[in-house]
Amino acid sequence: MARVSGIISNLSGTAGTVTFCRRNGQTYLRERIQPKATKVFTQNQATRSMRMANVAQLWRSFNRNLRPSFEGCSDNENQFRRFMSLNLREPGLFLTKDEAAKGTCIVNNYVVSEGTLTTVEVTLDTTTHKAKTNIALGSGFALDQDTTVKAFTNAVLSNNPARFLDGDLITIFYAKQMVSDSVPKVQMVATQLQLDANDDITCVLDVVNPDLFATNSGFLGSSVAVEGGISVVHSRLNDGKTLCSPQRFVCNNSALVLSHSSKEHLVKAVKSYGKLRETGYLTPTFDDDEAPQGPNI
Repeated sequence: MARVSGIISNLSGTAGTVTFCRRNGQTYLRERIQPKATKVFTQNQATRSMRMANVAQLWRSFNRNLRPSFEGCSDNENQFRRFMSLNLREPGLFLTKDEAAKGTCIVNNYVVSEGTLTTVEVTLDTTTHKAKTNIALGSGFALDQDTTVKAFTNAVLSNNPARFLDGDLITIFYAKQMVSDSVPKVQMVATQLQLDANDDITCVLDVVNPDLFATNSGFLGSSVAVEGGISVVHSRLNDGKTLCSPQRFVCNNSALVLSHSSKEHLVKAVKSYGKLRETGYLTPTFDDDEAPQGPNI
């Protein structure tokens, strides 16, 4: 407690955490110590926070390259909402509060795109973990330093009739799973090629990532082992609208996925978010912003 003088020496009462009091003709200032509030969560709120953190971090890793991957979504905000909505329906990966703050991100078989074109099937070799799509290039086709966009386009169009058109785009997203300072993170690599049957000058490997655009037993695939997740999106411009193939990540990081979806990690994550609000046995559970409101009485 401190004694004050001057213009405020005649004050009394409380302003915020400061209290002025009079004693023996003198004015004293005293500051009240506010107890630190403990935030209380419902089970649903804590679970949603633990699951949202990983999905939101994955969205950020795309660095705007995912637009527009969801047909019918007009802008980036709606694209984000659709991405979150679809992927929060999947079995959850749970992050503790500390993991979320450190930017932890674990790729799972999340939805990457949604649309009306035919899905590009992607498989990983069980031994080499290299990716192989169902985009046929022909048994004798070799994708090398001299392969032009025209030659690649002709190989795609002739071996995948009625599925691809000249001008279509093939985009590959590789979410490379890494560990930095003991924190799992994702490094997103995006590469794409637009089919052009007239471009006999540009070489394919000069404009794409050669690790992700390669031949694999006569099909488009990767030349490196996938460590994390990979997705191949086929898109087309039709009457001013972007059409996409519905795709998910195909993954090779099962150990991380299992460790962060286990019951033990769920318990650890729940505890990290603080005290949970207890609810009665007959009380329906809602997040605060979703709870139905009764009539005004």
